[in-house]
Amino acid sequence: MRSLTRKALFALDTAVAATLHPVFRQRLGKFRIVSFLFHALLTREEMHAGKVDPQQETTPEYFRSFLLSLRSYGFRFLSLEELELPGELHGDYALITFDDGYFNNVRSLPIIEELQVPISIFLTAQNVTQSRRFWWDVVFTEMKRRGSSLEQIRRRQESMKRLSRRTVDEQLVAEFGTEVFTPCSDADRPLTASEVRQLANHPLVTFGNHTNAHEILPARSTSQITRELESAQQILHELIGRRLKTFAYPSGAATAEVAECVQNCGLQFAFTTQRGIIDDTALRARYFLRRNLVDGRDSIQSQILRAWSPLGLAAALQPRRTYAAQ
Repeated sequence: MRSLTRKALFALDTAVAATLHPVFRQRLGKFRIVSFLFHALLTREEMHAGKVDPQQETTPEYFRSFLLSLRSYGFRFLSLEELELPGELHGDYALITFDDGYFNNVRSLPIIEELQVPISIFLTAQNVTQSRRFWWDVVFTEMKRRGSSLEQIRRRQESMKRLSRRTVDEQLVAEFGTEVFTPCSDADRPLTASEVRQLANHPLVTFGNHTNAHEILPARSTSQITRELESAQQILHELIGRRLKTFAYPSGAATAEVAECVQNCGLQFAFTTQRGIIDDTALRARYFLRRNLVDGRDSIQSQILRAWSPLGLAAALQPRRTYAAQ
C-alpha cells in the first residue's frame, strides 16, 4: 500500500509540474536550485556480475542523458562555490553531486568536460585513505553469493545502519572473512588519495565532507559526531590542500543536534536526502539543504519534474531519516 501511495504521489507531482512549470517558473522566488544525488556510475556488465551493489543502477550513458535533459528544461549548472553567492543567482539551477567517493565517478569526467557541467563529490575519508571497500558492497556481494534475495539484502543493510562502523566491520569480518574489505575491481573501489589530489585540480570538480567512516550520525554521541567530522576535515584538508566547506549527511540522516556539530566544525552548508527544491528561503536553512536521489530505473523527465514540482507532495510526506539510537 505504501508503495502504491508513493507512486500515486510521484505521478501527481509529475503531472502538476509538467502542466504548471512555465507559470511557476516566472512566479516562484528569485531563484530555485534543484540538487541531484548520484552514487555510482556502473556498466550493465558490472551490475550483472554481482560484485558491487548496483544501488540506483545509473550508467554513464544515463548520467549524460540526465544532464542533457536538465539543459533542455532551461536549467543552468551550479557549483558548490556558487552557493556562497546567492545574491548573484537568478532563475533555475541544477547542482550535481555524488556521495561516497567511488572511483567509478571518474567516468563522469568526459561527460562533464563535453557539456561543461560542474560536479561535487562528497568523500568518505577513511575509505579513500585506506583503499577500503564500502561495507554495503560487502553485504550485497557476499549475501548474493550465498543465495539471499534482494529483499533480504536490503533489510540487512538497513538494519546495520544504526551500528557503529567498528561493529559493522567486526561482524562482516567474522561472517565473511578478513579480506572482505579488499575491493574487487574499479567498480567497487573508492578513489585513492593520489586520485583525489589529482582531481582536486580539475576545474569542474569540487569535494565535500561525507564523514570519516560513513557513520550514521544521529545514532552516535555528540563527541563521536565531532570526532567523525573533524577527522574527515583534517584528512581531506591534507589531501586536497584546503578545508572543505560543504557536508553531506550519510544516508541523509540529520537532526538539529547533528547540524549544530556540523556548523561547529566550520562547515557552511549541509545536504540531506529530503526531496525538493532550494529557493532563497530554503537556502537560509543551510544545514538542511534538499537533494533528489536519481534512480537509473526511472524516467529522466519524471524525476526532473518531480524534483522541481511546486506541489512537492511526495517530498512533503517523505519521513526525515535520522536512525537515532534506540
